[in-house]
Amino acid sequence: MSTRTVFSVRKNHCLVLWMALTILVSLLAPAVGMAQQSPATQALQHLTMTVLFDHNPGKEGLEARNGFSCLIQGLERTILFDTGGEGVILLSNMQKLGFDPHDIDVVMLSHHHSDHVEGLPDVLKVNPNVTVYLLNSFLPGFKDKVKSYGTDVIEIQDSLKICDHAYSSGELGEWIKEQALILQTDKGVIVITGCAHPGIVSIVQNAKELLHDDVLLVMGGFHLSSESRTTVEQIVSDFQQLGVRYVGPCHCSGDTARQLFKEAYHSNFIPVASAQPSHWRICPEQAFWKKRGIETGTDVRGFVPVSKMKLREWYLSKNCRRSNSCLFLIPGVSREFIRAYARPA
Repeated sequence: MSTRTVFSVRKNHCLVLWMALTILVSLLAPAVGMAQQSPATQALQHLTMTVLFDHNPGKEGLEARNGFSCLIQGLERTILFDTGGEGVILLSNMQKLGFDPHDIDVVMLSHHHSDHVEGLPDVLKVNPNVTVYLLNSFLPGFKDKVKSYGTDVIEIQDSLKICDHAYSSGELGEWIKEQALILQTDKGVIVITGCAHPGIVSIVQNAKELLHDDVLLVMGGFHLSSESRTTVEQIVSDFQQLGVRYVGPCHCSGDTARQLFKEAYHSNFIPVASAQPSHWRICPEQAFWKKRGIETGTDVRGFVPVSKMKLREWYLSKNCRRSNSCLFLIPGVSREFIRAYARPA
């Protein structure tokens, strides 16, 4: 049986965390004043966000993998934000939690990295009648593959309304492009991020400016696992200055970030994922790296970050490839990148 923790926000408004990684935001307005609300506001009375794919399943029987996927229910359209790195695992976790992929109306992909998009083909095989919102900067081959299922594809560049109360931030960032999902509630906005490559603080600022509202919750990958403690402390301070009320860092956020956010936010910290990462090791089939001194089974956790230019040179190299389960690596890749493209020993 799963455990429930309740975070009181205000009378008749509460934030509920299920240890099965379901975050429930109850937006039932008081009886007084309900008549003055717009139909769109009245419709958003029960918003549920369920993390389906992450390091930590949070509930016995779920399978944990590196990657991220979150199901949003309670809007006029059911949204699957990212699809994790393995479709079989994603669909299995959905089934175990009682979710039907046929109920999904929208798939929104934060960015092109495999641990966020590799589950999509399996979803489309079951339910091709969704609309996929992806960035304009996605590779043409990826877009064509999605369209081959008969699926509608909408390419995102500027901020866009997905449906009532749900918005894309638009394409953010200069190096790795990314979009965040922004949900508007009567208690403030909820920001859901995949990896926050453009910078988590910048994404939150963008959400505030887009909807001109306070921030109720920020959850998802914060891309802080390779950052120094001092840097993370500054980001926690920035969150507080921005008035973020609840935080739920997971995926690529890193243990230090989760610890510091928990210390700063106390009961307003939501432990969306708290598993310690496994040792990440290099896949055996790529002899290319052996020539460069990287042997099969090498523990790569201690590698230090390199410049974005050097990492980009690797990323664009024709001498290597990546998949959801393997990492083909040069020395100096950040630990966050390792966790995104390696597999546990």
